[in-house]
Amino acid sequence: YQKEHIGELTSQFIYSKFEHEEGECDGVSFYSDVTGELKGQISVRNISDKIAKAICYVYKKKLYDSNFESDLCSYMYYWIGHKIY
Repeated sequence: YQKEHIGELTSQFIYSKFEHEEGECDGVSFYSDVTGELKGQISVRNISDKIAKAICYVYKKKLYDSNFESDLCSYMYYWIGHKIY
């Protein structure tokens, strides 16, 4: 791919959903536990909301989307790794 086509890749499309915090966490019972744990970690404190919302995004997709693709979990895993390191 040329540099100008990178944004069209599936990974970039999904990562942008995580970056723009498109995950809604209303009604997610574990949200406060996750954010509490993340905010307790100095290395991720500044991105804790982004990470928590990415988790909510994947969780709700799995819960409500009958066409859920498990690859979404892998994308989240690599995205979080990239954000942390």
